[in-house]
Amino acid sequence: MSMKPLLPLMAALALAACAGGPSGVEVTRFHLAQPLAGQTINVTLPEGGAAGDLEYGARAAAVAAELARAGFQPVAAGQPAALSASFRLESSSREEQRASPFSIGIGGMTGGRNVGIGGGMNIPVGRGSVRTITLATLSLQIRRVSDGSVQWEGRASETMQGSNLTAAVPRLARALLSNFPGKSGETVRVKPAA
Repeated sequence: MSMKPLLPLMAALALAACAGGPSGVEVTRFHLAQPLAGQTINVTLPEGGAAGDLEYGARAAAVAAELARAGFQPVAAGQPAALSASFRLESSSREEQRASPFSIGIGGMTGGRNVGIGGGMNIPVGRGSVRTITLATLSLQIRRVSDGSVQWEGRASETMQGSNLTAAVPRLARALLSNFPGKSGETVRVKPAA
């Protein structure tokens, strides 16, 4: 069997796979070009946050882990540190209807004496599915404890399937703090880590 009829189908499937994959995290950072990495830092509670909140605790731990990866020395909340980090997680979601993956193809042809006319159509079978698409944004600000001045701040945004924001925090924090401190004022797209 010749491979020629399969080539357009294989190309279409490859394109569909690319379109459905993660497009990366959009990251923007601003800073004063001061050396910060290596200093002690603690992750502070946001306004109205509760110290015993398990969801906040998981998110704060993920941010602290990425700060350590970037070269900081995280200390427990409430302990003395040279720097403090505060973060905010925001999201907006929408539902997207997906067509049914199954369809029936109907075709026909008519003609005579060396002339032919053909046509066809696909009819979807069954109901499509609904999926949730979420735009998640993690904002992070690092301040000097001694005078409260902002030394570095950034934002990382990603469009993802589903609405599990806590699971998205490690990925967003890693993208945001990659190549710390990053170029100030520049928006870049960071591919998610494998």
